[in-house]
Amino acid sequence: MIIRFSALLAVLVVLGAKVCAFSVGGYYPSHGGALRQLPVDKIDFQLYDVVYQAFLRFGSDGSLKPDPLLDSKALLAAARAAGNTTVMISVGGGRLANMADICTTPELTAELAKKIVGFAVEHGYDGVDLDWEGEMNAENGQRCSMMIRELRRQLDEVAPVVGRKLHFSITVMAAEWYLRHIDPAVLALGDWINLMSYDMNYQIAAYHAPLQAETGLSIEKILNYLTATFNITRDRINVGLPFYGFLYENLKLGEKIKNGNPDSKRTMLTWVGLQERGRDFTRTFDPLTRGVTLSSNQSNTYILYDDAESIAAKVKWVKEQGYRGVFVWSINQDRLADGNAPLTAALKDAAGK
Repeated sequence: MIIRFSALLAVLVVLGAKVCAFSVGGYYPSHGGALRQLPVDKIDFQLYDVVYQAFLRFGSDGSLKPDPLLDSKALLAAARAAGNTTVMISVGGGRLANMADICTTPELTAELAKKIVGFAVEHGYDGVDLDWEGEMNAENGQRCSMMIRELRRQLDEVAPVVGRKLHFSITVMAAEWYLRHIDPAVLALGDWINLMSYDMNYQIAAYHAPLQAETGLSIEKILNYLTATFNITRDRINVGLPFYGFLYENLKLGEKIKNGNPDSKRTMLTWVGLQERGRDFTRTFDPLTRGVTLSSNQSNTYILYDDAESIAAKVKWVKEQGYRGVFVWSINQDRLADGNAPLTAALKDAAGK
């Protein structure tokens, strides 16, 4: 057995074969709360292979408008000192509402892409992450595809000039209504795909990141759709993990969020915030969805989110299924005042980092 393994290893070395390690990425928002909760020097660069600094945004005229506290210098210096972590600038985000309005013609799209790539090169990033969110239809799908083509072209064009590889990741929403409007050939232009497998049940009171489900939405179903329809191999897909969840008040499970009752509401909270709010709630883990419910004594008031057991279970499944890796939104959200970060610890252990 030892001889056979040694022989196989020798063949792999001769052929230049490469075994891809399990990738762990994480988004690092550039706002005061995130920076205070997790300063740059506290990021675990031994865990995160890729850190996405978020966000680079723009005005309605296409001018770049980075978040005021976005600082590449400190993050890049810490990442370089710690090892080989790739640092990307993430473009867009959940508050983006005007990218589709800007990318109305090939010329305007190319101009915006040039600004984005120029910003990435000027500030020393290792590449660009396109996080195109919001309304998606046939027209916006064409505009999104146009931007993907331009970013890929311009990153490849400038790479020989700067003398280094510039990576390109495409972050997509985990929904068929979103994905079906993007050209499969265009989506394949990304070095890898980040699937935002959270916020999936946004219109009803339900767990927002179900890994599997007997009926309704699930991460597994969207992954199957993505691989079958777009022919994206599993080793190029990262699965998203949320370090946040939702508090539901006066809402029955499955009920529409906007139900006309002024006393009913859904509140998004970080993992730390949910722990504090649900301190006296009763915990239940769902082995199918891998989600957690914290139930209160008050009728129709509960918390649905991911805890350390959820994160570990999802990472285990992603590894077993042969996907490229996972990524986190966002890496600061589980850090307690004493410096402990339970979800990060569970992620690191499950990923074998």
